[in-house]
This record gives sequence, C-alpha cells and structure tokens, in this order.
Amino acid sequence: MAHGVLVFAEQRNGSFKKATYETLSEGHRLAEKLGQPLSAVIIGAGIGHLATEAAHYGASTVYVADVAPLAKYSTDGYAKVLTDAIQAAQPTVVLAPATAMGKDLMPRVTARLDVSLASDVTETHVNDGVFSVVRPVYAGKAYATVAFRRTPAAATLRPNVFPIATPDTSRTAEVKSIVATIVDAFQAKVTDILAAAKGKVELTEANIVVSGGRGIKGPENYYLIQELADALGGAAGASRAIVDAGWVDHSHQVGQPARLLAQPCISHVVSPGLSNTWRGCLPRSLLWRLTKTQKRRFSRLLTTVSSAICLRLYLGSLSRSKPSRLSIKAKVTGEVRAHRRKAAKS
Repeated sequence: MAHGVLVFAEQRNGSFKKATYETLSEGHRLAEKLGQPLSAVIIGAGIGHLATEAAHYGASTVYVADVAPLAKYSTDGYAKVLTDAIQAAQPTVVLAPATAMGKDLMPRVTARLDVSLASDVTETHVNDGVFSVVRPVYAGKAYATVAFRRTPAAATLRPNVFPIATPDTSRTAEVKSIVATIVDAFQAKVTDILAAAKGKVELTEANIVVSGGRGIKGPENYYLIQELADALGGAAGASRAIVDAGWVDHSHQVGQPARLLAQPCISHVVSPGLSNTWRGCLPRSLLWRLTKTQKRRFSRLLTTVSSAICLRLYLGSLSRSKPSRLSIKAKVTGEVRAHRRKAAKS
C-alpha cells in the first residue's frame, strides 16, 4: 500500500539547489498534513554527505545512488534510478523541483510508472486526506486545481514559490544505498558540460530580477540594468525582443518560452508588448510598462541619468504595498525634470 512522501533532491556539483530546499520543506509540510513520513532520493557521485542535510529538512529515510557513472546528469540513468527508488518506497506523493533537470526527468519517470504528472505547481493542498495541487494553465491566464486518480501523485514545484523551512540539525535519517545496474540504461553518455559564465546571482534563484527590454534603446545601455541588479543583490534579465536582436545572451531571457519566474518584484523597462513576460511571472510581480512615448523618454533618461536614480525609483515603488502605474510615472517624470534643471544650471 502506498505510504509517504518522496522528494527527488536535485544536486549540482555536490550541493543542493535552492529549489531542492524549497521542495524538501514543502514535502515535509505535506507529509505532516498527511500523517506520513518523508523520504528523499539523491543521485550522483560523491554525494553521500548530502543525506545528513536532507535529514535536517525532515527526511526520515534517504535513498542514495552514489556511483561514478552518475557524476554528470544523464536522463536515462537518473530516470532508471529514481523509478527504482519510487517502486521500492511505494510513496503516496512524489515531488521534484521544476528546474531544467526536474522538467526533463519527471515526465520520463512518470511515463515509466504510468501515472500522471502535474508540472509547475504553485500550491499544494490536503483536504480530508486527499492530495491536490494548483498549477497555471493557458500561459498563466488561469489556475487549475488538479486531483490525482492514481498513486503515486507526482508534481514538480515552481522555484521561488514555497518557503524554505528552518533546518533542524538534531534530525537524523536512515540512509539506504541504491545498488543500480545502470550500465545498460545509458543510450547516450555525457562526456562534458560546457556551461556559460554565470552572474553573481542565478536568474531563476534570485529574489529580485531587474529585466530590460527595448526601452533601454541599445545593447550599450544594458550595463545600467546589470548595475541596478547588482546594487539590489538581484539578477539581470532581458525581454525576448532584445535577446532575439542579439543585444544579450539567451540565458538572460525572462518569461515564456524561456525562464519562468516567481520573484516578488520585477522591474521591466520595455516596449508595450508584454505577453511573454507576463506569462513567465506570478500575478504579484511588479511590472513597469511604458507606452511608446514613455519608452522614448525613459530611453533618454537611461542614457543620461546614473543608476542611482533608477535605484531610488525602484526602492520608492517598493514602499507601497500596491504601487500604481500613475505613481511610478510621476516619480519618473519628477526625476527627469530634476535632471533637466540640473543640466540647465550647468
């Protein structure tokens, strides 16, 4: 009989991703509501020490596949190990982070198990012992509540949505090694990973994203977006328009079909077409939308005013719980006039 909640604990280079802590935390909260234990699966090479860390976030049993062939992520190898672990644990619910790895891995695992998968989940619920989730549909225009007819119920959780619990270092877990014959599972072998240079804060894990679009006028002005992001301790993003134009690398693109974000605030200096960006953000996100006339004015502002002014505009907008577009426009207009007066005196 199915019993328990199992979490795929994604790791990269011997450490958990931020999304993994979020998934473990939500898995523990869900297990307590169901009155069932939490278990975790860790796959890789040289990752045995992570079992203790998973225990601190509530896992009572940790399945570890620590073998050299799994040092680099392999869809076939990881899918076989995770499927075997699920079949051995027989959980009621399986959770994984909705990262690039999770989105690639979980559909293959659920297909092997012949169960359904709810992807990019933003809420989990337990009503009368029945597990259900809420996920966006129609490119984020609506939200659907999804229940499951078969077990295990599988879901991937959107990063930056679920809070991370405080770890309890007194917790311990039973560690079970997964002895998997995975040599025949590899249809393709990963020999090397060529990763692009990353910024100080990864885009999908940043609490604040400052994203620029055609309103910055040209690629030579993108440094203003980067400076503002650095000042706020966030990450720099970009609209699809300027990515397609070659102004910045694709890794900075925000929204569909690029990176879905759930950050509490996003400042975006763009032209009127915002559908792709809106689809990649939660409704609570803050978006600065400029008309064509405002875009031209703000473009001139960006090329002449320092990033400190942009920072003041941004922080000023955050002082209100629900900042209006009119208040933001008034602040921009006031700063432009002040800059013009200063320029006229000099």
